[in-house]
Amino acid sequence: MIERNYYDINDILFLEETVPISFTIDVPLIESLFKSSTNEDLKQGSVLQAPLYLAREMKAMEQLFRCPIPDSFSLQQQCFMESDPSNIDFKQIPYFYDFGIEVSKITTDKKMDIPGFLRNIWKTRYLEINKRGHNPQPLEDGAVVGRMARCEQIVYHMAKAHIEEYNQWKSGKRKKMLASPLSELLN
Repeated sequence: MIERNYYDINDILFLEETVPISFTIDVPLIESLFKSSTNEDLKQGSVLQAPLYLAREMKAMEQLFRCPIPDSFSLQQQCFMESDPSNIDFKQIPYFYDFGIEVSKITTDKKMDIPGFLRNIWKTRYLEINKRGHNPQPLEDGAVVGRMARCEQIVYHMAKAHIEEYNQWKSGKRKKMLASPLSELLN
């Protein structure tokens, strides 16, 4: 399980992401738990959007509901993203990788390899992000960083800091230079 900080706004926002849940039995008087519910009693097969933290807790009651794959990880969406990973705009899903890992844990559809999909997207995007981060000429920094997932932004800023450190070392302003912390992410 990913370590979460109770007071971190990013962790709070991440856990508010919604996932679809489908009830396998009739459930009376549960409307107040879900914003997307319109009836007081939920009939078998009703699909609602639940916050990730609630769906994660409901995983223990798997006989009562099932959690299909959210649209953002559907096969069609995966094919689209894998066709050109460098052009994906994560502005709408800033916690894409974290969300995908958690979805893979709670989904009842085990046919799809979400972790493998995430790994493929990460590998391709990592190389592009690292290359952009090491570019000494900041071209369209704001626009590029705004389209990245949260963890990609961290990698980008680490690469920027590393190239600045390298340039200081190269110009003689720095005597010693440590290996890039980005190399630790690959292990």
